[in-house]
Amino acid sequence: MILRAPDAIQALVRAGVKPWACDLCMCLWTTFSLVALAAASLGEPRVLLAAGPSYTLSLLVLRVVQAPYGASSPTKPPDL
Repeated sequence: MILRAPDAIQALVRAGVKPWACDLCMCLWTTFSLVALAAASLGEPRVLLAAGPSYTLSLLVLRVVQAPYGASSPTKPPDL
């Protein structure tokens, strides 16, 4: 959400440009970049093993952050 906040990127999100408009792509590339940077700066290639769980965690966090505040579970549609 922070990476998508600037106006220039908001225009890309509204236009549907990947990776900015896609939650899966955005989480994948951000996680991969940060884990690769951490592995390179620490000089420890085993840090790359954290990419998989980190990607899953970033998707969960993004889903929670983007959920409408006070939203309840969906209700059953009325019978017609």
